[in-house]
Amino acid sequence: MKTVRFTRSVRLGVSVKTAFRWHIRPGVFERLTPSWQDAAPLSTPPELRDGAEFALRVQHGPFRLRWTGRPRDVQPPTRFVGERQRGPFSPWIHTHRFEEEDLGGCRLTDDVEFRLPFGLGAEWIRAELRRIFRYRHSIIRHDLRAHAAAPDRSMRILVTGSRGLLGSHLVPFLIAGGHRIARLLHLPHPEFPDALNLGSGPVGAWEGLDAVVHLAGANLAARRWTAERKRVLRASRVEFTARLAERLAALAQPPRVVICASATGWYGNGQRGQAVSEGAPAGNGFLADLTRDWEAAAAPLRRAGIRVVHLRFGMILSPRGGALRKLLPVFRAGLGGPIGDGRQWVSWIAMDDALDVILRAIWRRELTGPLNAVAPYPVSNASFATAIGRVLGRPASRRAPAPLLRVVFGEMADALLLDGVQALPTRLMEDGFSFRLPTLEAALRHMLGRYLPLSAE
Repeated sequence: MKTVRFTRSVRLGVSVKTAFRWHIRPGVFERLTPSWQDAAPLSTPPELRDGAEFALRVQHGPFRLRWTGRPRDVQPPTRFVGERQRGPFSPWIHTHRFEEEDLGGCRLTDDVEFRLPFGLGAEWIRAELRRIFRYRHSIIRHDLRAHAAAPDRSMRILVTGSRGLLGSHLVPFLIAGGHRIARLLHLPHPEFPDALNLGSGPVGAWEGLDAVVHLAGANLAARRWTAERKRVLRASRVEFTARLAERLAALAQPPRVVICASATGWYGNGQRGQAVSEGAPAGNGFLADLTRDWEAAAAPLRRAGIRVVHLRFGMILSPRGGALRKLLPVFRAGLGGPIGDGRQWVSWIAMDDALDVILRAIWRRELTGPLNAVAPYPVSNASFATAIGRVLGRPASRRAPAPLLRVVFGEMADALLLDGVQALPTRLMEDGFSFRLPTLEAALRHMLGRYLPLSAE
C-alpha cells in the first residue's frame, strides 16, 4: 500500500475562531457536500470532540456505501482531524488547520492522506479531490462572508416548507450560521418532535420567534393544471399563507420579519420584449393571478406592523431538484435543446445565491415588500440550453416543439415553459447585494463540478 497526500488551502476573511466555530456546527456536512454528489449524514455528533463517531451514506451509481469515522486531535481553534475508519481508501485522515494571517482573516488548510495499492489511481483521485475542495472552499468562503455581514447573534427562525428543495438547503445553511431552527409541519415527524403545527399544539411555542421564512406551497410543475390542481395550488399558497399570517399577527411577541416566497410569475405572460423590476404591475394569466393573491394573503402581517418581504424567485438552480435535475439526464443523453422557439426569457438564480438573499432579507431592515430573487443576467431559453450543453460537453440542438408541449402539459406549458419574463434584481442591486454566481455558465460549472482550469477563469 502506498500513502497518497493531497493539500489545498484557502484564505478566509474571518478570524480563526469564527472559521473554526463554523466548521464544528451541525449543518456543515450538508453545506460542504458537493451538489453533484448523492450523500447524506446518517449520524453526526452534537459537538466536535475526540472519539465522537459520525456516519454517512454515499451513493455511487448503483452502489451504496457507508462511511464511518471519528474526529480526533481536536485543538480549538487551530486544528482538528477527521479519520475515516470504514469506507474506501481507509484509513483516510483529513487534517483541518486554521492559521491567522498577518493582514487579517485566516487561512484554512485541508490536508488529506489515504492509502492505495501501489498508488494505483492516485492521479484520478487527486483530480477528484481538486474539484471537491474547490467547491468546498468556495462554499466556506462565501457562507462565512454572508453570515459575517449579518448581526452577530443567534436567531430563532421558523421555516415552512423545510423539506422542499429550497427549504432543505436553507435549514443547514442557517444552522451552520449559528441560528436555531423551528419547523412548521402538517403532520408529526419522528425526526422533528418539536416541530410546530398550524392547527394544534401550544400557542406558547410560537412566541419569541425572531423571523419566519415561509416557503411552503404545492409544486407548480408536478402535474397538469386541471381545475382541481389549480384549487390545490391556491389552497397551498393563498389560503395557507392567510392562516399563517393570522396566527403570527395575533402573537403577543410576533416575529420582527416574515420572508414569504413568491415568484416572477407575478409579471404574467407575454413579457418577452421588456425587462421588469419590482415596480411593474401584476400581469395576466393564472400564475399572475395566483401570485398576486399569494402576496396579498400576507396583509394581516403588515397590519400588525411586521416587516414582510416577498421574494419573487425565478428558476432556482440545483442538481438536487427542480427543473435542473429533470433536465440533466436529457442533456447528458445528448437530447437536450431549446423549448419552443427558444426566445423566451429564463430568469434564474443559483441555489446558494437564493440562500444569501433570504438571509439578507431577514436582517436588512431596509428591505421590505417585493424583491426579485433572480440573477442579474437572465438569458434566453436557447442560451440556457446552450450553456448546459457546453458545460456537460454535449450537443444541445434537439428542439422541443411548442404544439407538442401544449398537448402534453396543457395550460402549464405556456406559463412555465413557453413564456418567460426578463426579471431584474433591481432592489437587491441597489441595496449592494453581491452575487456569488451572477452568470449562468459559472453557476452550472460550480454546481456540477465542471470547473475550467484556474488559469482559464
